[in-house]
Amino acid sequence: MANLEKTEAALADYAANRGLLFGIHDAEEFKVGAQGRDVGEVPFDPAQHDVSAINPLSIWESVTGEPHVRVALPERPLHLTIVTQHRAAGRSDYPQMNQARQRLASELGAAINESLPGITDRAWNYAVGEAVEGVADSDVEVIDTNGDPLVEARTIAELCRDGLTFVISDFLALPLEREACSGAVAIKANHAFDIALPAGYGSLPTNIRGGEVNTDKPRELARVNRSLQERHDRTAQRLETAGIAMAHILFNWRDYPTQGFDMELADERIAAAVSALQAQAK
Repeated sequence: MANLEKTEAALADYAANRGLLFGIHDAEEFKVGAQGRDVGEVPFDPAQHDVSAINPLSIWESVTGEPHVRVALPERPLHLTIVTQHRAAGRSDYPQMNQARQRLASELGAAINESLPGITDRAWNYAVGEAVEGVADSDVEVIDTNGDPLVEARTIAELCRDGLTFVISDFLALPLEREACSGAVAIKANHAFDIALPAGYGSLPTNIRGGEVNTDKPRELARVNRSLQERHDRTAQRLETAGIAMAHILFNWRDYPTQGFDMELADERIAAAVSALQAQAK
């Protein structure tokens, strides 16, 4: 699995969320005498600073005659969470559709794992949903549910509390925007039929307009496809309003048989979502 280069760069710029250990990410607080990126010096204050923090090479001391201490922005690790939703297939899903979505989610999760920029960075992996029995990766913690979308959204929201979290789902039945998940990146991984059904395939199941559409009838198909696109747009709007950055990715086994999706486009969209989330936090 090739790493996502732009996503790796965006993650490298993301603020650290772990203390004590040394890493490559800027911490949020300044420290006196700590390892990290120098941001200047301040006069030594015996009430606040340890004597060992005095900088013997201070330029400002030579100018003012006062001892100074170095101030740095510590460099710490980033730990993130990757959650894939595994919902049971609905009436409008072909078995191959849900299988493809789950494979896409797994491939994306693995790509993000490979894209961690620092050796002390770490990803915690979870699979949540009613259809998690097929998850065989020992590095993934499985959380079985009864399939209730609200329960799954609440469960995922709990996992989001640890910091930066990637939630990979088709978001057809995951009202994540109802929970406090402003520190999340939603990767909306869809089958192409979730967005638009093809023409010329006879009657196809859909959960729009009565549960079935005759794709041989252009006007009927156009109405259903408008509804599918509107549903996608509403989901994106709800996530954005809730402060959840979104990257939309479609699987495409025919053109991309190795990973099943356009790796370059996915990299651009995930990196943009990470950067948008970082900008919100500042």
